[in-house]
Amino acid sequence: MSLTRQDMVLPEMAMVTVHPGMRFEGRPFEERCQAAEAGGFAGLGLSLTSYRAEREAGRSDVDLNALLRNSGLVLSEIESIGMPGPVGQDDFRASIGAIMEMADVFGADHFFVVAADGVNPDDTVATFGWVCDRGAEHGLRVGLEFMDIPGVSSIRDLRAALDVAVKAGRPNGGVMVDSYHFFNGPNEWSDLEALGGDRVMGVQFSDGTVPRTAPSYVEDTLHHRAPPGEGEFDLVRFVRTLDAAGSDMPYSVEVIDDDMQALPAVEVGRRLGQRTREVLTRARS
Repeated sequence: MSLTRQDMVLPEMAMVTVHPGMRFEGRPFEERCQAAEAGGFAGLGLSLTSYRAEREAGRSDVDLNALLRNSGLVLSEIESIGMPGPVGQDDFRASIGAIMEMADVFGADHFFVVAADGVNPDDTVATFGWVCDRGAEHGLRVGLEFMDIPGVSSIRDLRAALDVAVKAGRPNGGVMVDSYHFFNGPNEWSDLEALGGDRVMGVQFSDGTVPRTAPSYVEDTLHHRAPPGEGEFDLVRFVRTLDAAGSDMPYSVEVIDDDMQALPAVEVGRRLGQRTREVLTRARS
């Protein structure tokens, strides 16, 4: 089911604790549904890894869809997967196949990928085009996420992400625009202004400090993001620019923060929902 720019999504990463060694501890699916309902979210995000864990725990697809339905939610977003170069394609293609099946189960609308670092640009374009083709068979839009993290992503800024999408030439392929990475990378407002709404395949929303709370990009992005309106990013201009571009994507509130994760799940949902609505209202008033 497609949501609109008026809607909010609570992604999986907003409900995880990140332990040393990059170990992610998520909350139970029921708690995420309760948090999203309490915060007035319309949609939920889920990763392939967590979906498999739920199935292994004994929950059927019918059970999971019932939890969503009872909370007034849809699962609109499938969370990111790494996109390798020629090496690792077999495992990657198997995972994409599983994501397609997962999308059909929930009627998801979009998902996104992160291009591995050190991959030949032509290979990145070719693989992204193949992913978009698979997604189109299942009604999915595919976003390529940019982040200025060497060793993690070869797509460091919005311009590079858009270049890959344009070269791939698929109508369902575009860019995942994450406010955290936009404000923490070599991006300009003119880059966002030049991005047509038809190329926006996802929007992730969080706030932060300038300069970063933690000098390390990785540490900051995984431990110190702030709820919208509680940091120093110009999120009002960010929203207005995306609206002017014609983006119709919902706002996925990806706040990864240690202090937030110390709160009960319902309180996390309420706070994120309230803060996001406040920013969206200011931007659109």
